[in-house]
Amino acid sequence: MGSSNGNEDYLDVNYWNKRYEQESEFDWCKDYEMLKPLLNSNINRNDSILMLGCGNSRLSSSMYEDGYHSITNIDFSSTVIENMAKEFPQMSWKVMDMLDLQFPTGTFDVVIEKATLDCLFVNEKSPWETSEPVAEAMDQVLGGVARVLKPTGKFISITFAQPHFRRKFYSKFWTDCKLDTFGSGFHFYFYTMTGANELNTQL
Repeated sequence: MGSSNGNEDYLDVNYWNKRYEQESEFDWCKDYEMLKPLLNSNINRNDSILMLGCGNSRLSSSMYEDGYHSITNIDFSSTVIENMAKEFPQMSWKVMDMLDLQFPTGTFDVVIEKATLDCLFVNEKSPWETSEPVAEAMDQVLGGVARVLKPTGKFISITFAQPHFRRKFYSKFWTDCKLDTFGSGFHFYFYTMTGANELNTQL
């Protein structure tokens, strides 16, 4: 998991392009079967869904097979988008950076990220202290997410990050943040954000 120098390569699109040339499938934070109860309880089958940093995860294709037929997938790796679009042409695939979401305001009912935001933190020296560049990047991503969501939309974040590290970022953009955990032994975290703070959707 990561390069010989650590995980800093996770911020480099060239690393991912090379990796996706060799790797056909990988899922962070468990697969759809483990997530299915939580996703089913939070998302309607007819919701329009945006998947941030989709990679070569089978989450989108598994959801599609389960009846979620309005899924748009984005990733900054052109290699993985090209590969996934060929394999699953029934869904929408776009080369796009989560830091610059190119969708109209109020486009989606649900935005999902699964360990994508975690990549922003790979160079942080301590989980207790967030550097200014990472804090700004989080604001940029979350502000974009809040903007492209419909007023009643939900942002779902599936992550390794415990609430005392992550909630402070989400609470800046949403008034309600529900937390669930899943997994045995090592827990993963499933955050559901609603009630967008309109003052911050343009950050």
